Amino acid sequence: MTTTNERDLYYARRLAEMIRCKTVSRKEGFEPEEFLKLRRVIGTLFPLVTEKAERTILGEDAYLYKLPGKDPGRNVLLMSHHDVVEATGSWQEAPFAGVIRGGKLWGRGTVDTKTPLFAEFSALEELLLEGFEFPVNVYLFSSHNEEYSGDGALLAHDYFIGHRRARKGPLHRPAYRRASAGPRGTCRCAQDAGHAHGRLHDGGRREKALHPPAAPRGARYV
Repeated sequence: MTTTNERDLYYARRLAEMIRCKTVSRKEGFEPEEFLKLRRVIGTLFPLVTEKAERTILGEDAYLYKLPGKDPGRNVLLMSHHDVVEATGSWQEAPFAGVIRGGKLWGRGTVDTKTPLFAEFSALEELLLEGFEFPVNVYLFSSHNEEYSGDGALLAHDYFIGHRRARKGPLHRPAYRRASAGPRGTCRCAQDAGHAHGRLHDGGRREKALHPPAAPRGARYV
């Protein structure tokens, strides 16, 4: 992340507090200390979201925030994840120090993917600060184990399916397409409610097919 002016520096300093939380997810087991630290940091950085949103913790540490809107039958979902992979190899700065140097914020998670999560929280916080009234329900979901295809997103899926059925409303299954680019290459995905696939290109050096994990016992894709 590159900082170019005082506003950028303001955001970089705030984001650095999230980077300093070593939220490494491991398939072998959940280690809660740094994840709980990040929860506290989010509460401090975004007090209005923390105060006004309904927060549900799914599983070990997947977040689901809900800001009610004027029309309770319509919804918007923002998505991210707050876990990172272990910082192996050589780093110019300590990967969890959140150092700002040379106009850049250095650290594990600055790209994948605490910056998008920070941006989502920041947008909601600033809208609330302005007194904005959301026309529809706004949800923010963040998984704690995306890096090893854990159950966080599936738990959110089951949550929404359960709430939809409890209201006896229709289950909408819109298809969507998304293309995104980043410094490590580009990722193109196409997804609908029953299938997902994509290809990851890393500067022409590797290509990997991406598929959704198998549904755990008691869960299913619909």
